[in-house]
Amino acid sequence: MKKLGVALGVVLFGVVLAGCDQVNEAVNTANKVSDKVTACSEAVGLASFDPNQEAEQLQADAKQKAQRLSELGTQVNDQGLQQTLNDMAASYTQLAEQKLDQVTNVSEWVNKATENLNRLRQACL
Repeated sequence: MKKLGVALGVVLFGVVLAGCDQVNEAVNTANKVSDKVTACSEAVGLASFDPNQEAEQLQADAKQKAQRLSELGTQVNDQGLQQTLNDMAASYTQLAEQKLDQVTNVSEWVNKATENLNRLRQACL
């Protein structure tokens, strides 16, 4: 009888552990979705662009945005979103590193940024 009680205890313990694994998996999935939504929201906010800024300020803002987008890229698990964030960061880095006289001619960069923003929207769906 004692062996039966121990066996039932082991079985119940296994059931409880299996239930805990399912709960942990559900929590992890919810956290991943939350992280994706947070990263997408912030990235969309970073995608703003004011071509009327002075070139020096434009470059400084681009550098900060590139750094933050890179950080966001390391924080998400979704590979498509991660790649899009890294591409956006690279685009802002390119803008930040342009010579000042080239910064005022940004139409090509704006086209690339628009492409990246469209990719971001798709990755965030």
